[in-house]
Amino acid sequence: MSQIIRVFLFGAFVFMKLTILGQKQNFTIDTTLVSDKITNLILHRPDFFYSKIGVEINALNPDFNADMRLSTRVKKDSLVFANASIMGIQAATVQITNSRGVLLNRFSKCYSEGNSELLSDLLGVELELCDLEEFILGLPVYFPKLNKSDLSFQNDSIGNNQVTYSGNIRMSNETSKWVDIVYTFDDSLTYMKQMNIQIPSDSISVKWYCEEFQDVSSFRVPSLVTISIQRGVGLIDVQLKYNAVEINVPEKIEFEIPENYEKCN
Repeated sequence: MSQIIRVFLFGAFVFMKLTILGQKQNFTIDTTLVSDKITNLILHRPDFFYSKIGVEINALNPDFNADMRLSTRVKKDSLVFANASIMGIQAATVQITNSRGVLLNRFSKCYSEGNSELLSDLLGVELELCDLEEFILGLPVYFPKLNKSDLSFQNDSIGNNQVTYSGNIRMSNETSKWVDIVYTFDDSLTYMKQMNIQIPSDSISVKWYCEEFQDVSSFRVPSLVTISIQRGVGLIDVQLKYNAVEINVPEKIEFEIPENYEKCN
């Protein structure tokens, strides 16, 4: 009887060993497939995107609350444009390109001008034009900059695909910073559900979570998003509601600084 038990235990051990080795082999293959799928998801984003986005902002330290509407247009790899209105009154216009950023303050009739990092200065989070596009479209921010060999991949308890990364990446000002990132995708890697980004050196933590999606012209895009941005003791909670979405409908955007506007102090 003892001999039978020993043979059984040895067989079970061999089976477990082969299973573990098989899982390790699949892990490497799956990580490569996941990386390629995510890259294709980013590369095949819409050439043109438009949405009226309802924005609710709640901030602590300093305390601040606001409701606004953003008429937002994105042109792939070249332009992000938005008109912001509060209570139906136009408050600001921003245009970001690869080389230039301009913000018009409609209330004060003045403008701020800089390079493409203008929005990063306003938000406190370093975002290049491509990063901003990904943020708006619900795609994994910073992913193209990551060293893919440092990615890890696993399934969570409900079958979602989680991709994690810890390491240095090049930021918009050419410096490198350590980031800890977790992207959560659906089981088929067709859209991103959640994104957590931490930049320890800047005491920044960003959580992006999509509660609802919508399918427009064969693209799955966000419908309802919540974002939490924490920098030190400051915290900003933002809710975005995407309405009247249009995909790949080109429209010429005319933008200029009015002659009677002065530079903002």
